[in-house]
Amino acid sequence: MRAGSQRTDTEYVWPTALVPPSDGVRLAYLDLNHWIGLAKAAVGHRDGARHRDALEAIREEKRSGSYAFPLAAEHYMEMSGIADPRQRFDVAAVMEELSGFASLVSRTVVMRPEVEEAVDSVTCPRPEPYAAVPVLCQGVLQAFGKRGGLRIRNEAGEDVTDEARRGWRDGPEQFDACQADAERQLDRSVLRGPTDAEAPELRAVGWDPTVARQGAKQRAAQEREQADRLAAEPRWATRPAA
Repeated sequence: MRAGSQRTDTEYVWPTALVPPSDGVRLAYLDLNHWIGLAKAAVGHRDGARHRDALEAIREEKRSGSYAFPLAAEHYMEMSGIADPRQRFDVAAVMEELSGFASLVSRTVVMRPEVEEAVDSVTCPRPEPYAAVPVLCQGVLQAFGKRGGLRIRNEAGEDVTDEARRGWRDGPEQFDACQADAERQLDRSVLRGPTDAEAPELRAVGWDPTVARQGAKQRAAQEREQADRLAAEPRWATRPAA
């Protein structure tokens, strides 16, 4: 059996800097195959009947606000592997309806407080811990560890978003609405991908939907190699906190 494939007796350590949703909202993570089943139910596909009750139950929980059904970076990567544009659009539509493009924070962001908490459990805490990290974020950019949000910069590279908002011809509230719409369109377009007619033009300017997946595979391989290196060193074996 491969080293590290089973749990040890060490208790789980939840990073205190990782902040769950407020008001007791519970998170339900759906794999892509679940989203595909829900999409079939939503569009009346012949295979969707067995998923119809699940779709209605999830819609009700979404309306009640007791559950959130976030996406993750992996969903965006997996969606790019679906060749049929119609299927992508159908799945993206139900994802948008039920998630509102809420996403789980990027794994690269989560790893920092996780490592910090693990180290703190066996040694003295750092004097300046990492800042709190909400479990939920919004949109494709934040799902991949970016800041996200539409910002406006002048020719010198200075951020003039607040100035542009104050001087917006239809008022700051309309600026906010336009900003939110632009971000929503970005999330939607990345999630569902291009049509067959749009793809050639995008490829001509360098679009490659496999880049993110290739990067994820490379990181996974590096993590497996690191796990093997640690497993080969008994002095790095995980020990329960005293």
